[in-house]
Amino acid sequence: MGRLCSFLDAVFSGFWLGVMSEKSLDYSDELFYNRNKHYSDDKYNLSGLFDWEKIMIKKHFSNAKSILLIAAGGGREVLALGKMGFEVDSYECNQTLIEYGNVLLQTNKIDNKIKYLPRNSVPSEIKKYDGIIVGWGAYSLIQGNKKRRSFLAGLYPFMHKETSLMVSFLWMEKKGKKDEIIKNISNFFRIFSNKDKTEPGD
Repeated sequence: MGRLCSFLDAVFSGFWLGVMSEKSLDYSDELFYNRNKHYSDDKYNLSGLFDWEKIMIKKHFSNAKSILLIAAGGGREVLALGKMGFEVDSYECNQTLIEYGNVLLQTNKIDNKIKYLPRNSVPSEIKKYDGIIVGWGAYSLIQGNKKRRSFLAGLYPFMHKETSLMVSFLWMEKKGKKDEIIKNISNFFRIFSNKDKTEPGD
């Protein structure tokens, strides 16, 4: 029964990934974050950095003063980094999370505002930073290797020789059968719309 459910879930995911436009997929993602109250929950956003984040910040950002944060969500990282003394320029693509996050920062006396940034893009104002952090919801949701590489290349103008870069994303040592089913079904339906092919993990 478990295998059947997993197969049907893969077929379902592959179908919608194949027939939905990029705009529709973006809207679906926006609806998910608007309905999921976890990311606009005070307890979550006041919880500070995760243990692994603390380790990475201590190891790679100890000499940094200015940080560019993309995919700031509801402000958890912005608040935590601000309390640690970092100067943070933060961006987010979800307006609901931006509004919540800015109230959170103001309430906690952090002189900072999360600004809107369209998904899969970098800020238009070029400025050098000591550190760049790309949150979980940004890089993981960029479809296709070409677009992911383009996004990373877009960060280069914001970096100097000593800039530290931390990108959070879902990593799998080995792609499973489910990923292969999703990819194949999606690409079958994408034939009819002349869209870019789905890659494993998309």
